[in-house]
Amino acid sequence: MNNFRNVMRRMRVYTSAVKKNYDSREVESKKREDIKGSTRYDAEMAEVDKRIAAKNVSLKKEVQKDLTESLAEMRKNISQRVTKAPTADMVNSLSILGMLDTVSPTQIKFYAEQMVDCPLAMQRLQQIARNNDIQIMIPDSEAMVRAVDVLESNLANYISGFDGSTDNMAFSVKRLYDLYFRPEETYLGTQVDSAEKVDRAFWENIIGIGSPDMLENAETAGTQSVKVQHFFANLDGLMEYMKKQTEGLEGKAKEDKENEILADCPNQYGANYRAYKATGQKLPYFNGTSDNDPSDEE
Repeated sequence: MNNFRNVMRRMRVYTSAVKKNYDSREVESKKREDIKGSTRYDAEMAEVDKRIAAKNVSLKKEVQKDLTESLAEMRKNISQRVTKAPTADMVNSLSILGMLDTVSPTQIKFYAEQMVDCPLAMQRLQQIARNNDIQIMIPDSEAMVRAVDVLESNLANYISGFDGSTDNMAFSVKRLYDLYFRPEETYLGTQVDSAEKVDRAFWENIIGIGSPDMLENAETAGTQSVKVQHFFANLDGLMEYMKKQTEGLEGKAKEDKENEILADCPNQYGANYRAYKATGQKLPYFNGTSDNDPSDEE
């Protein structure tokens, strides 16, 4: 089990134990139903509350110890990735790529898959990609570290805020409890169906940086997936690139080249481009900004 999955499982074990501990008060109270309202009942339940509180503290200490070890392992793995030196082949390839007039997303993706576990090499490859209106969607060194910080912050907030009661929880704690940290069998037969899917949703919705693969040992983990696409500030940028890349082409050859470029773009790029060719109208938004917004003009 990888580091992230192990942490998620540990949080579910913790949640279950804390809730069971909290619910034990009701069990103990029912055992004393016949003396409820008496001083003896109050005295005995006070002792029960002390045991529950002590157990809760113990559970928090145990989970914090386990998570501290897991988070330390994640940070060690990231440190090893960040400081990994490029090989001679990487350096040579980057040197040649940097001298080329143009490179394609296919070329960038090919080299990115070879260099993905060497952030220093990836940083240079990302620079080369940007110079060719291409974006490599993989986190840099600072983002990797930030991902662990975000994970740790959410775990700490949940541990301090969840006492086993499902009433009057802070919104941030309730969200984690309801959606991500319930016992694994809770998800069977539901829309998400499995804890693995819940874990992926947690990473996408709460962490939102890269993937859990980057928390693993680079020597033993599988290669991270790499997504490479064209990136333009607006439709004019895409059309200028299209014009340059299809220069001298006509008919089907030109159309095929345009489709090849659009295949390496986000879907919205193609939709806006085809709409413009069909109607002559630029759609209001491209890449999150308006092509017709005067503030975009220099």
